[in-house]
Amino acid sequence: MATYRPSFVDVSGLTSGINRGLQIAAQLKRQQDQLAEARIDEFMRMYQPGKLRQLDIPDFTNAYTNYKNAALNYSRTNRGGGKPEVLAQSKAEMDRALSGLNEVYNKSTSAAAKQAEYADYMRMARSKGFDIPNEVTAYVNTLSSAPISNLDIANIPSAYQFDLVPKEIDWDGLSKTLDNTGARLKDITTERSRIQYGVDVNGKPIFAEAVTKYSGRDPLSTVEIVRRLGQSNPKISNSAKEDYKLLLQGLQNGSPSSIERFNEIRTYFPGIKSANDLLPEMVFSLPLYRRQSQGTTIDKSMAEQQYRLARDVQNINLRRQQIAATAAARSKPDEEVLPQSHPYFSIEAIKETYKNSKKPNEDVSDIMKSYTLPGGLTSKEIIESAFYDPKNDIFTVKTVNGQPVKLKASALENQIVESSGEYKARKMLPKPRSGGGRQYIRLDKDGNPIYN
Repeated sequence: MATYRPSFVDVSGLTSGINRGLQIAAQLKRQQDQLAEARIDEFMRMYQPGKLRQLDIPDFTNAYTNYKNAALNYSRTNRGGGKPEVLAQSKAEMDRALSGLNEVYNKSTSAAAKQAEYADYMRMARSKGFDIPNEVTAYVNTLSSAPISNLDIANIPSAYQFDLVPKEIDWDGLSKTLDNTGARLKDITTERSRIQYGVDVNGKPIFAEAVTKYSGRDPLSTVEIVRRLGQSNPKISNSAKEDYKLLLQGLQNGSPSSIERFNEIRTYFPGIKSANDLLPEMVFSLPLYRRQSQGTTIDKSMAEQQYRLARDVQNINLRRQQIAATAAARSKPDEEVLPQSHPYFSIEAIKETYKNSKKPNEDVSDIMKSYTLPGGLTSKEIIESAFYDPKNDIFTVKTVNGQPVKLKASALENQIVESSGEYKARKMLPKPRSGGGRQYIRLDKDGNPIYN
């Protein structure tokens, strides 16, 4: 039986060629990978890692590694003729990695720029002697400690939107704080001024009182509390420093309003001799401790009293004349009668005028000031004030140098007569008797009644 023997084929060259091809392919892959990496490194130069914040470098390094791996994977898939869907997936992964890298880089550089801006703001504030606003301090601490993954950098505002000196002060809130911390607003003074309030029955002006109440706070307590508030609230401390600076500038320029304000502050702090003695809080707090009017009311009681007094004096004088005329009519032409200025007529007119009064003391000073009483060292003293009590028929009289004394009408009349040298008079003119009997005619020269 014949035996089949295949012919010998030398495949050593083929094997060698395959190995060589594999080596070349591997070398080419390494070259292509190196080229891809070189391209990636070249691409990375645009990121300028020096602009990154130090605390964001780990996040950036991780994002860069992700992108590099995704880019190499895409390069290999593309060279290897991978299926379209696999190639698309690897491209999408590379794009996502690139997007993540860009996001980390952009956020970090933005955060670094914000940090630089806040640092510049703080240097500027310190150079001007101002305190740093609390909001600025909070954002600086956040930017300095939080990694970019925990920051919403787009919502961190510019440092320059925070005013070193606030445009508005919450005076109401500050006032409430002072009220609750020992510098309560309270009534401190009442001022009265006389104003004309019409005329009396004689056409003479009468006067009322304009009463103005002022409220305020204790200046020392107010300034001290505001100073302590400013230690934790830069808005207050910076406002005080700004007000102080503006006042100094105004004083240096001779501004009348600044001079007026400085002098007003000195009324509350008498120890202030010059602007160098001022505290910024003294200037800033002036609206809080300044005396403020709580409104003016008109006290008409004095005017009403003046009007009643003038009316009563007019009535008393009229009544006195009537009494004197009655007495004169009852006397004979050749008989001596009391003059109308005699105290008897004034006293009787007062008693008649106020006989129905319910007041315990009617001021009759204007009528009785024309009379005198026996003095101590001198022969007589002018009556300074006199009041009449209708219920008890008592006069309370005071001379210029004496003490108030209470006298019955007859006793007061006798003392006035003794001082003035007038005819002696009786308590009152006797009334004619009815039904016959002796009738009163007149007074004699000593003031004694004469009957028929």
